[in-house]
Amino acid sequence: MAVTDIERLFLQAIMTRRIVSEKLAEELWRACVEAVRKVQPNIEAEQSWNEFFSNVKRLLDPLGLDIKGTTIEDTGHKAQVLVNTVGDEIAQLATSYTATEITFFKQVVELIVMAPNESYSAGEITCLKEGNQLPDPMKVPLRHGTKLLGSFIANGWLRKSK
Repeated sequence: MAVTDIERLFLQAIMTRRIVSEKLAEELWRACVEAVRKVQPNIEAEQSWNEFFSNVKRLLDPLGLDIKGTTIEDTGHKAQVLVNTVGDEIAQLATSYTATEITFFKQVVELIVMAPNESYSAGEITCLKEGNQLPDPMKVPLRHGTKLLGSFIANGWLRKSK
């Protein structure tokens, strides 16, 4: 399947952002169509937004990428997020966190998901204890765990309850 200039331009716009609202995604698509039509007035761009979006998702699949719909927890707004669907070693290089820190993050997420009464939360001390109980090469000392939790929150990986 040939990639159109509209699709290329749209993908560039999406890749420069991590997350876009559904409204912005559709506005970006319209802007891409308009920009390409200025250079190529005879281009056929008669697909609907949904058809276009499905095609873009198909183009991303062989690259190990996808655009997933989600709801922003703080605002309730719908958004589209570009995600890596492959967890290989190369993908892990895309973060500044070490393998130990990623393991700690996974443990924290597991604590949140498995929280009693579907509270979907975990206390800081519980998280720190979990990190300190990991096997030796992956053990996260309490002081480092505290800094890591702060870093996860600052980078938007986690959110701290009030």
